[in-house]
Amino acid sequence: MTMAPKMHKLPVASHIALGGKGNVASRKLRTLTALAALLSAVGAMSWGLTALNHFNIVHSLFGKRRLLERIINGLIGLAGAWTVFQLAMPALITGLSARRRGPAVPTERRSILGQRLPTLEGQALSGRHVRLPDDAAGKVALVAMGFAYSARWAVEDWVDAFNNRFAHRKDVTFYEIPMIGGVARLAAPMIETAMRSATPDSLQDHVVTIYGSMGSIREALGVTNESDAWIFLIDPDGTVLFESRGSFDAARLDRLASVAELALSSGQARGGPIVA
Repeated sequence: MTMAPKMHKLPVASHIALGGKGNVASRKLRTLTALAALLSAVGAMSWGLTALNHFNIVHSLFGKRRLLERIINGLIGLAGAWTVFQLAMPALITGLSARRRGPAVPTERRSILGQRLPTLEGQALSGRHVRLPDDAAGKVALVAMGFAYSARWAVEDWVDAFNNRFAHRKDVTFYEIPMIGGVARLAAPMIETAMRSATPDSLQDHVVTIYGSMGSIREALGVTNESDAWIFLIDPDGTVLFESRGSFDAARLDRLASVAELALSSGQARGGPIVA
């Protein structure tokens, strides 16, 4: 399979910022990150000048307003914590979790086309417990999965493009699933908070985080490369009609959309399952 070049990248560190270029959630995170970086820089300069010349920028500006000075210092502290969190996220999700990845991934991939999607259970950002494919019953659904932090952009691109194509259909849905295992599970509250703040309320039912050992899930899905985005299209009964991996590609999206339209019009993909 030929990997298409990335269409775009967003300068945010959250695993899920739902949506590609121009998405409201991504812009909010980008703005938040920029403000945090600015406040962190002000704090660093303030402490540096305090050490070198006993000059505290924040105190000099707001010293006569003690409460305001405390609030500014508190915001600087929060900004510093957010900046550290952003910088540490890739290592936290990929590097640390690599220590507990379970059984080795087979080099020869086993396709699951024509089979029922293996059971996936997790919690949506809305707080709702999700069990797939059961919760997608009666609808054609895209299931976009990322097993590594590096897969986040491709997952978002696939979800964006699919949602843009089928947003008008009530009988089509999608689920974006970040898989987080190993030591990274210890940061679950921080990860959930970051993702929830970056995701519009209307989409939070569609982002389902799964924590735990990834070995059995990788094996059940036939995942051979954790750095790729893994894309599955299932019919109303949960059968896998289309599967793909890697970066978003418009031609593959067209094939996926064709399969989805056939499934919607006939109850099943007439051409049979498709791998791309």
